[in-house]
Amino acid sequence: PAGKELYSNIGPAEEAGRVHQTIDDGDTERTWRFGIEALAAEENEPFPPGPFERSLFVHYSTMETWEQFARWYATVIAHVGGLDAAMERLLERVTTGTGEPRAIAESIARFVADEIRYVGLELGVHGLQPYPPQEVFARGFGDCKDKSLLCVTLLEAAGIEARLVVVPTLPRGTVELTPGSPSVFNHAIVYLPSWDIYFDPTARYLGLGILPWQNQGANALIVEADKPQQVVLPVAPYSETVARFELTVTPTDGGDLAVSGTLTFGGQFAWRLLGAMEQQGSWNNTVESYLSSVLPVVEIVAVSERVERGQSPAVIVDVEGLWRQQGSGGVQLLPDGNAAFALVKRPERRLPLVFGYPYQHDFIITFEPGTLTFPDGGFDASQSEDAAWRVAVESLDQGRTQVHVRFEQRARRIAVERYQEYRSLVVRYQEALTRLKGIRGGP
Repeated sequence: PAGKELYSNIGPAEEAGRVHQTIDDGDTERTWRFGIEALAAEENEPFPPGPFERSLFVHYSTMETWEQFARWYATVIAHVGGLDAAMERLLERVTTGTGEPRAIAESIARFVADEIRYVGLELGVHGLQPYPPQEVFARGFGDCKDKSLLCVTLLEAAGIEARLVVVPTLPRGTVELTPGSPSVFNHAIVYLPSWDIYFDPTARYLGLGILPWQNQGANALIVEADKPQQVVLPVAPYSETVARFELTVTPTDGGDLAVSGTLTFGGQFAWRLLGAMEQQGSWNNTVESYLSSVLPVVEIVAVSERVERGQSPAVIVDVEGLWRQQGSGGVQLLPDGNAAFALVKRPERRLPLVFGYPYQHDFIITFEPGTLTFPDGGFDASQSEDAAWRVAVESLDQGRTQVHVRFEQRARRIAVERYQEYRSLVVRYQEALTRLKGIRGGP
């Protein structure tokens, strides 16, 4: 309509000059035209930032600011009506025996995440408007905004302040939230102001304050009619997402080598592995693939697992297997070290190198006499702002040898200007792994 304003944002900045905007005013309507010059095809790079950072876009809306959108969306998600009888019984159950708000909040969060299934039925208006919390609770499923609004409703009924948060997830890249519109958002989570923490009700097993990697670092919006807030969601440090393998290799009468030990997965690794655990038909193969990335090739004999939930979630796998090695030649450990090297094969990059999350790999392998020997031994290490690694071979008592390899991906995002330093570090790590060879047999 002639009296209606349209606001737009054209990006990324280096591509904005390719868009030409004209406005034609008529008697009853106003016409906006965006003319886009011919664009070259994008060159693919591994682990690039999201499309909002690398591809030309025109984002337009009749709402000028994100504050306007947040206040409007607060009216869209508002539902009349309190808790039904079944919801009341749930609150009575989780509050019985404890007056501790944090424990109550954790119980409510766990119920919504684990017991209300994620199913996206985003039909018609419900692509934007959540279903009523009472309906979501009764049917036992909902999408991200359904589960988040249900979680907020239950928390506030228990006397715990909570807010719905809309998020453009990491695969979209860093998104500017102006002008205000729902088109940049593709997810919804929950904010608890009392502890200044966030919770994603679609992430089973993760506790309060631990976000899945897709949310971390995003420019998000706390939806509130009175005081909406734009926030940057926290990014967990690399030390919280750890894969730690502690293994012992011993000889057997049959000539193979026996492998036993514990695989511990924490943080985002734990969240990923829990999904694999649910596929019991292929679970042994999954564990074998992890072991074979360190000691090729291991056949599982026995495996058991346990899950630790809460603030430091972990999956702990106790494993026994046979390492099928033939002959007495050199044995290359950690053959999958090439995976890291594949990311830096390019001598140059145009775009930042973006990881889902920073992480730490810790491999500690003890070789008993009669298995492998490492005549060269030694120690090598390197570190930078973005990553660090070390490879150590140590002689222990009674003829045993211990190999300890650690790689820390400290930064989630490697800027173009730091790429060469990072590339050099990873290449040196790959060279150190190439030298990590054991000789079959020994004292």
